Amino acid sequence: MKVIILCAGYATRMYPLTLVKSKNLLQIAGIPMIDHIIEKLKRLPIDKIFVITNNKFFNDFQIWAKDKEKIVVLNDGSNSDKERLGAIGDIKFVVEKTEDDEFLIIAGDNLFEFDLIDFVNYGRKKGITIGIKRVEDINLIKKYSQVILDQNGKIIYFEEKPENPKSKDAAICVYYFPKGVLRKYLDDYLNQGNNPDMAGLFIQYLYKKVDVYGFVFENKWFDIGDINQFHYANFYLLSKKLEEKFGKGYIYFFIAPGRVNIIGEHTDYNGGFVLPFAVDRYIYLAVRKNNKKIANFMSLQFENDIVSVDIKNIKKTNTWADYPIGILWILKKQGYDFEGLDFIFESNIPIGGGLSSSGAIEVITLTALNNLFDLNIEKTRIPFICQKAENEFVGARCGIMDQFIITMAKKENAILLNCNNYQFEYIPVNLGDYYFIVSSTNVSHSIASGQYNKRRAECEEGLRILKNYLNIKTLSDVKMEEFEKYKDKLPELIRKRVLHVISENERTKKASECLIEGNVKELGELLNQSHISLRDLYQVSCKEVEIMREESLKIEGVLGTRITGGGFGGCLISLIHKDFVDEYIKKVGKNYKEKTGITPEFHVSQIVDGCLPF
Repeated sequence: MKVIILCAGYATRMYPLTLVKSKNLLQIAGIPMIDHIIEKLKRLPIDKIFVITNNKFFNDFQIWAKDKEKIVVLNDGSNSDKERLGAIGDIKFVVEKTEDDEFLIIAGDNLFEFDLIDFVNYGRKKGITIGIKRVEDINLIKKYSQVILDQNGKIIYFEEKPENPKSKDAAICVYYFPKGVLRKYLDDYLNQGNNPDMAGLFIQYLYKKVDVYGFVFENKWFDIGDINQFHYANFYLLSKKLEEKFGKGYIYFFIAPGRVNIIGEHTDYNGGFVLPFAVDRYIYLAVRKNNKKIANFMSLQFENDIVSVDIKNIKKTNTWADYPIGILWILKKQGYDFEGLDFIFESNIPIGGGLSSSGAIEVITLTALNNLFDLNIEKTRIPFICQKAENEFVGARCGIMDQFIITMAKKENAILLNCNNYQFEYIPVNLGDYYFIVSSTNVSHSIASGQYNKRRAECEEGLRILKNYLNIKTLSDVKMEEFEKYKDKLPELIRKRVLHVISENERTKKASECLIEGNVKELGELLNQSHISLRDLYQVSCKEVEIMREESLKIEGVLGTRITGGGFGGCLISLIHKDFVDEYIKKVGKNYKEKTGITPEFHVSQIVDGCLPF
């Protein structure tokens, strides 16, 4: 038997998430989407698994398939949605490259729970077979296909995307073809000039020519056609894992985004302005009460190890779980009461990558506790409690920005936050034909390590000295002319740190005006100035960051690029014209890997809401 997994689509309904990564390689419950299908195939006697993709993502699939047995990745040659061969065209592309056999065909964005052994055995008994799912909401059939079966399971009516559905049976793209059948009918269908795109149209043609049967299943099925289905699939699989590890119970779900700071780096703990937005990289949380005095923490990113703490005697564990545990600790310290819980986290926010995975896990944990135990903590207080937990329990002297934006974010808006008095305003992000693209160097930093805290101490020393001459509370209160007057009072290293903070604060205010006005050219220049200041004055860059930035600025459509986050690795943010995104990914990715040996990751940012129950 041979298997064809269809992964050549461009998933335009999920743009910009899928502009730089195939939908089928997006992570669901800790592994790429396609791996859930591969796992289900392992029990079948399979000769080869053909994964058909496009030219744009061919290299990514080759990397994914490395060291995997029986998998052959094929490139259909298309580079855009307009050029695609279509599902039926891709099936023909594969069939022509192999000898005749029985075929199992699966769409790479279908996640299902029925046993493929049962499906194949049914097909071997009956003949051509497709998966059938009974859908309670008949209106959903309009998105799929309408199928009517006779008492023997044979299809007697099939209509792709019907306007007026009458059946609750929907076909899914899991097909079985006996040997000697597929090639013949594919040729007939395409030679008659029929639509090569939707696989369902082939079945609609086929059932009139030959007997086609439906394998009806009751198990869970997800057709990952949009971002909500993507979220639902993550939560469903998380809930299964939670029940597997801790037993059944009512499960609550929460989602928290990552953070990208457009500009305003290392100004937050100096009382200055920051300009972040929430980005569509997420932490997912499934949690339930366990009626014990124990809190259990598990993350799919950390080998499924369970970290447990006694909520009456909370202590550091020196693991990743100290971030959520710190939330329990600070709440207990502040007099809040709650019982034991079981937590399971899943994340596609790069750990240590400058997008604040730590802030997201803190906010999502506190939001969950607030909801589950009716703690009545006002939303505006959540960031400050989270910051206090990270400062006092974890030991990282972070500012307020990360927790604030992850809590308060609003779709399609950045937040201009004054970290001195915590006043803020939503700034509409008006970029026209430009995107923010986040490029991960995949060089990790630890925010709790010495360099971040050292920079804070240096700023505090500068503030202490300048207070002898100025009536100020924070470094961001210092005007540039005042700095020029008293800069010689500062040691050279401290002077550099202070100059960065003062100049970055001014750049941040200007950048918010650029966003409102849609002045992308000046905004790009401000990003470049920010990076140079972070590199030369604050000294938080590194070799890999500089290589990636140098390569990014070679791309014609890039207006500006800077490091974002704490520094010493992590991510860069670039302002790029939409027409140059593919070139950016291809050239920057290739050149960066050649020079560092590290494979980078890229993400075209969509600006989303903050942490919410789901």
